[in-house]
Amino acid sequence: MKIVFSEKLSLLHLGNNHPMRGDRYEKAIQRFYELGLNFEISDFSMAEESEIALFHTTDYIQKVKEISRKGYPDISPDTPGFKGIYEAAAWSVGATLKAVEIAKQEGLGINLAGGWHHAFPETGRGFCIFSDTGISIQKLRKEGKKVMIIDYDAHHGDGIQRAFGEEEDIITVSFHQDPATLYPYLTGYIEETHKTNINVPLPPLSGSEEFVYAFSEIIPPLINRESPDFLIVEMGVDGHCGCYVANLSISKAGYREVAVILSKIVKEKGIPTVLVRGGGFVYPHYADAWAVQIAAFDDQSIEMPLNDCITKSIGTEIHRIVKEVKSKAGLN
Repeated sequence: MKIVFSEKLSLLHLGNNHPMRGDRYEKAIQRFYELGLNFEISDFSMAEESEIALFHTTDYIQKVKEISRKGYPDISPDTPGFKGIYEAAAWSVGATLKAVEIAKQEGLGINLAGGWHHAFPETGRGFCIFSDTGISIQKLRKEGKKVMIIDYDAHHGDGIQRAFGEEEDIITVSFHQDPATLYPYLTGYIEETHKTNINVPLPPLSGSEEFVYAFSEIIPPLINRESPDFLIVEMGVDGHCGCYVANLSISKAGYREVAVILSKIVKEKGIPTVLVRGGGFVYPHYADAWAVQIAAFDDQSIEMPLNDCITKSIGTEIHRIVKEVKSKAGLN
């Protein structure tokens, strides 16, 4: 198993007081070693401008380059600009593109510094500068691949839905906290769900029981129906009870269980899969929750307490939500 990583990924640092710190990835790698996860490090190249342009507009790319030279202005109110921001973001995109190539050859590729799902073609936002997943989807699409992206970051993957939500050859799935209660607020509702764009808004305080139930009801039949050629998984863990940016309470056991469900399917069907990070901002929770998922995909076991979130079932509401989502997606 290979994880794409180098110290260059730490350049994507939005500030010492910002949740998106550049030391997250190195700390996660070190934690993986401490936990006994067995993996190799794979080096990579910075993404070319022509690759970034597969998803982003020329005007926006030039704007980021100008900010990169001057150090200002900000990309968006929540995404600070800084000198070298273009290169920092391009390294992150390059790491995901390398993970895609590894997945083609070996079945599984991993980039912890990926999953920038809020970026739009014409602007960055929500801590995201360039959309590594959007660029990867476009590259795979040009190769004739049918791609599915499954995103369970606590926040709706609005940039990916906006770009691909109406496309029949790209399947977009997002499990996230109800966007009426969390960024990005404007998208991610059940009403936007159809056959190839699926939103599963989890009520605030949802825990592993709700998350695993929704995932197991929707993902296996969807993969069986759509038979994607390639899978991208945004394994965001900011829905863990120890993370302060959302109001979910998903334990490490819950994250591991969905990884077990998904890894079994992709191995049975031989679907090349890339894992990208997504959210998670409190150490060591994010590193541990990523580790148990990665281990599940590689049939490894890690010894640590997994049932680490105290949750109370929210009752039948999740059953109503899943029933409505499946109806709109044609999965009944």
